[in-house]
Amino acid sequence: LGLFSVYNSNAIKSTKLYKGDFPARYGGRISSVLDVRTKDGNTQKFSGEISPGLFSSRLTVEGPIVKDKIGFFATSRFSHLGKLFNLVTQISGDESLPFNLQFYDVNLKLHYSISEKDKVFLSFYAGQDIFKVKEEIGSEWTYTFPPDPPLVRVDSSSQEIKVNWGNSIFSLRWNHLHNNKLFSNTTLTYSKFNFNLADLQYFKRWQNDTLTNFNINFVEYENNIQDIGLKIDFDYIPSSKHYFRFGIGVVGHQFSSGNADISIDIEDLESPPGNPEFGEFAEAFPQDNFYSSFELNAYVEDEIKFSKKLRANLGLRLSLFGNDSANWYASVEPRFKMIYA
Repeated sequence: LGLFSVYNSNAIKSTKLYKGDFPARYGGRISSVLDVRTKDGNTQKFSGEISPGLFSSRLTVEGPIVKDKIGFFATSRFSHLGKLFNLVTQISGDESLPFNLQFYDVNLKLHYSISEKDKVFLSFYAGQDIFKVKEEIGSEWTYTFPPDPPLVRVDSSSQEIKVNWGNSIFSLRWNHLHNNKLFSNTTLTYSKFNFNLADLQYFKRWQNDTLTNFNINFVEYENNIQDIGLKIDFDYIPSSKHYFRFGIGVVGHQFSSGNADISIDIEDLESPPGNPEFGEFAEAFPQDNFYSSFELNAYVEDEIKFSKKLRANLGLRLSLFGNDSANWYASVEPRFKMIYA
């Protein structure tokens, strides 16, 4: 909910911000780019860190699996906001809050130095935010006239809301040194974004211990975006004045969604079913809309140093986009940037 940074600072190795302009090797963005690189893991010795906090805590560990060859890095965050809020309300004498807010994320990275010219990096990230509300309300009325004996009416309602959203990311990268002027990175990537909002409500009414009304309402909205891609990037440094970068990549996108809005009036009130379960309703309505698209891109750029004070970056990017309706779109994106210090 914006209370914490998207990034776990323990996982960050370096960052670079491109404000409003970015080189040709980046595409598919509207404005700026924040390039975040994660730590690789120590191949010499084990180390770790435990960071307890008032709202969230962190755990980090890294070390060698095979010394000088294979290293790993792992870090995780988790929140305890919901427990903290409930503790405060209990101390103050009020009942526990009807909601629970929590999040967690985990970063894992494994790198393997196969030789002096080849390295493999395996990275994984998963993060989820979860917001729950569960509240029950009851009321009772007694009517002393005109009926005799008095008419007693009892109403009870329950509402349960769950909102969760998050990302999962996986990448496998092979770094190869061709010679002292040329190296390449071949990367396989997968990512998934999910969002789900579900609301379950039910209402019951009794009159003199006789059930007279039982109504169930369930609403759900969910959507996912899944990407799988493969790309190869080359860095070529022919001299101290030129730094060439070029590459090609392909990405497949899948968009899926599913909505449910139902209302049930229980007719058999003499032997009604038990209270509805949230999980059963949520699982009963899977996603039913799926859309696919395909993206191909290629780029080339040259970072030129004319002098100590003057440098420039020239680039060109080609993008081709198509969807499952056989509609295709192409664009040519020239880039030019000059800096004089």
